[in-house]
Amino acid sequence: MDRHIGEWKSSSENTELILDESNHATWVVDNRVTGGDEFIIKGGYKAELKYKIDYTKNPIWLDIIKIVHGEDGQIDERCFKGIVKFLTDKKIEYNINIKTDIRPDGFDKGKILILDKQN
Repeated sequence: MDRHIGEWKSSSENTELILDESNHATWVVDNRVTGGDEFIIKGGYKAELKYKIDYTKNPIWLDIIKIVHGEDGQIDERCFKGIVKFLTDKKIEYNINIKTDIRPDGFDKGKILILDKQN
């Protein structure tokens, strides 16, 4: 399934999530862009933001993975676990845990975004 691919924007917060066909994710928060296939993080290291989605789970799992490429060839990954629910084909509810490695278990608490598909 690929109905998650596209640009998703929050009408209540200045937040946008872009999920592309190559499994790269881009966050735009307050006009600040983070992610995609290559960006530079603090310290000058190259990084990329990818996502992994699992439609077999209920609710659907949508994880964002930050991959940092060290100058010594070492790769450091951090996974931000999330869940998503399609309210319609053009509207999702997304809950992502950006503080711990624990996946949210519902949509009643946490960092919950309502996002509308832009394309």
